[in-house]
Amino acid sequence: RAGLAEAFAPLTGFVREVLTAGPSLTVIKTTAGGAQGVAVAIDNAQWAEVVGTISGDDTVFVATATAADQQALVTRLRSLFFKA
Repeated sequence: RAGLAEAFAPLTGFVREVLTAGPSLTVIKTTAGGAQGVAVAIDNAQWAEVVGTISGDDTVFVATATAADQQALVTRLRSLFFKA
């Protein structure tokens, strides 16, 4: 999707870690207060691999249907939030 990197650019300073917890749960750790904005951006992106998100204050849980979907998501998130 065109403009995806630009849509996520304002959020890069909020994301601290992208972790996995089992084969279908991805955990995104953010700064305090950053989780909801990150979750909304992921929901709005409408990525096929994402089943849904739940956000708290500094943590987002992202559910995927399969381990392969999770790997695709983690790769995508890390490329958006942690550019080399």
